[in-house]
Amino acid sequence: MKPKVAYFTNIAPHYREKLWLKLAKLQDVEFHFFFGYKPDQSIKSIDFTTEDWKDHKHQIHLLENIEVNTTLVYQKKVLREVLLKKWDAIVLLGHARNITSWLTAVVARLRGFPVIFWGHGLYGSEGYYKKTFLKTFLSLSNLVLVYGEWAKNLMLNEGIDDERVMVIYNSINYDYIKSLRYQFVSPKFYYNYFQNYNNTLIFIGRLTKNKKLDLLINAVSDLRKKGYDFNLMIIGEGSEMNALKKLSTELDINTYFYGACYNEEEIGKLLQNADLCISPGNVGLMAVHSMSYGTPVCSHNNFKNQGPEFEAIISGKTGCFYDKNKMNINETILEWFEKAPSREEVRQNCFDVVDQKYNPNIQLNVMKAALDKFIN
Repeated sequence: MKPKVAYFTNIAPHYREKLWLKLAKLQDVEFHFFFGYKPDQSIKSIDFTTEDWKDHKHQIHLLENIEVNTTLVYQKKVLREVLLKKWDAIVLLGHARNITSWLTAVVARLRGFPVIFWGHGLYGSEGYYKKTFLKTFLSLSNLVLVYGEWAKNLMLNEGIDDERVMVIYNSINYDYIKSLRYQFVSPKFYYNYFQNYNNTLIFIGRLTKNKKLDLLINAVSDLRKKGYDFNLMIIGEGSEMNALKKLSTELDINTYFYGACYNEEEIGKLLQNADLCISPGNVGLMAVHSMSYGTPVCSHNNFKNQGPEFEAIISGKTGCFYDKNKMNINETILEWFEKAPSREEVRQNCFDVVDQKYNPNIQLNVMKAALDKFIN
């Protein structure tokens, strides 16, 4: 009989589908997925009704999430699965606010099941008490999978054994996006939107205050006053849409508000033909998404308050960082276009980072190596 692994997480995000499928199809391990769902979640869920999942229905298990102030705190039926069934390893959502992860980890360890946490680990911005709280939580596991080297190094600096931390990175729909590379690249693409051939900056995501898009619009305005014209393409919807449109009009810059877009081919066209993707607030999977199409990324340099995917940005090669204290987005944009390698070299640099780290094939290998520590 094949070893069985139970993976408990909050939701089934669509960007993880290819990885989940690879795990579901493993020949030497039977991987079971336990997850919750909420109708108003902002992240699209995996569609388990497709042909790809036909032979894996028995590995899919829906849970009920209980939230407080939009934060997942408990999942029903998880403890029952660990108490009443035999598992060869348990993979848990590595969020310390999730009471289920605490309880399940304790019960699993008491029953002799190896426990793997999959989460952020440490950010580096924690104070003494929060850090102590997180270290206590992480100590419940046999192994922690984190999204980047930054988190791993923080944990090692706190005395956590190197053998107990592995970097699993993150990924999106890698194979499909890779098939779209170069398909829509055209030097005339953005002329249809702006009637000029200026360099085009792009943002894709929810238009909310924490994205700090007003900083970007003001930076583009400042550059225009100094004689440097850029186009700005903004993709997405959100509570700040009207305010940002008003600001852009008042400052008279070349901005196009595309609205929400969920069609990957359309997104691919927009990203491939842009010259620099900018996330004034924190950057997350947007960095991987943009680089998957060969477009460099700019975000802030306060890494303690960044998403783990900031590590994909290699200054001068796959993007740049502005100084969050100085808010010098305008200077950083200008310096990038003055000193960056050729557009084709940058494109290849971005592809290399994604191909070497941020894809489900790499994640699968890391997960298999993690399981090999505990399952013979």
